[in-house]
Amino acid sequence: MSKRGFTLIEILLTTVITALALLTIYGVFHRAVRSRDSALDRTREARLRLRADQLIRDDLNSLFLSGGRFASLTEGDVKNLKSRFDGYLRFSTTTGVNRGDAFGDVQSVEYYLIPDTDPEVDPSIGVLVRAVTRDLMEYPDADEQIILTHVRNFTVSFYDGSEWQETWTHGTMPRAVKVRIQQTEDGPPMEIFTSPVSQPKPTPKGS
Repeated sequence: MSKRGFTLIEILLTTVITALALLTIYGVFHRAVRSRDSALDRTREARLRLRADQLIRDDLNSLFLSGGRFASLTEGDVKNLKSRFDGYLRFSTTTGVNRGDAFGDVQSVEYYLIPDTDPEVDPSIGVLVRAVTRDLMEYPDADEQIILTHVRNFTVSFYDGSEWQETWTHGTMPRAVKVRIQQTEDGPPMEIFTSPVSQPKPTPKGS
């Protein structure tokens, strides 16, 4: 019996079939990795939105007004005092962690948009910042913390008991506050509606 080896054509066919099989396996694996990464990104984004919602809601529900020399104000405006993006909100709240220092639990909180530092991000998209100031007497530079990325629009409105206003500079507590955050052009916005429940601190005599 004569021995017969593989022909060149058989070797080429085997190589092609093996290559196609490997490409198919790689395609399946690549799609699986992309699906996993996409799911992780969606989960992370959902957690960030939930955390941002909870932070804003807790701060507003604990809105604090004081009287006297260091009277605090609730301020909101369409114009942003910190960057070119619209939307600005500042108020005092009792959500500070009381560590036994001189600051107690009252702190000043600001919310506004700033440009994203990533050069690949569309310049029309910003990041939402929560800036906290513990020292209400000196008002040094606030501690900025990014709480939400890829934000296109940030608006705040205030209900005075009869109508909604876009600007609030009163030393009084609004009946309700509505925050609207738009991230994607076609997706639903994040809307936060709260009715502040904290009562103003009575003004000490002689203040």
